[in-house]
Amino acid sequence: MTIELHNFGPIKYFKFDLNKDLHAIFGKNNIGKSYALSAVYLILKVLKDFNGEPVQISTFSRFRMIGRYPSEDFEEKILKKVTGSQTEATVITQEFEDEIKKSLKTYFLNSFNQIFQNSFAFEYLQNKLSNEKLRITINSDCSTLTLVLNKSTQVLEIDKLSIHENIIVKK
Repeated sequence: MTIELHNFGPIKYFKFDLNKDLHAIFGKNNIGKSYALSAVYLILKVLKDFNGEPVQISTFSRFRMIGRYPSEDFEEKILKKVTGSQTEATVITQEFEDEIKKSLKTYFLNSFNQIFQNSFAFEYLQNKLSNEKLRITINSDCSTLTLVLNKSTQVLEIDKLSIHENIIVKK
C-alpha cells in the first residue's frame, strides 16, 4: 500500500510506500517532513480503527459481517442486473464501487475528518504556493482511493474510488 500527499501544507508531493522495509526521510528544516509523517500516521490510525485492522477494500465478506456493507438495496440492485442480463457473467464493478463509497462516507470519512481536524487546521493545510487541491491518495493492490479537500466545507471528501479489476457475478 502507498499513501500519497499532494499540496499538503508545505508539501507539493510526498509518497510513502508501506511495502518498503526502511524509509529515510531527510531535508532542510520547515519543509514538511514532520507534517507528512504525522499525516501518514493519522491515515494509518484511521484505517486500522475502521475495522480493527488495516482496511482491504477487496474483503467484501468482512464488511458484511460487521454490518457496514452492503446497503439494503444493493443485493436487490445486483440481483435485478444479473437476472436481466443476457450473458452468463455480469460485471458489477461500478455498483460495488458506489456501495463502498457509501460505506466509506458513512463509517470512515467522519472519523478521518475528525482526527485530521484535531491535528491540523484544514484552512492552513492547502498548499499556498499551488492552486491545486489538497489531495490524499491511498493505493492498494486492488484499489485506489483519492480524497480531496472541499474548500467551502473544510472537510475531506471522496474524489475517486477505483477498483483495479472487474468484479463479475456469474449466473
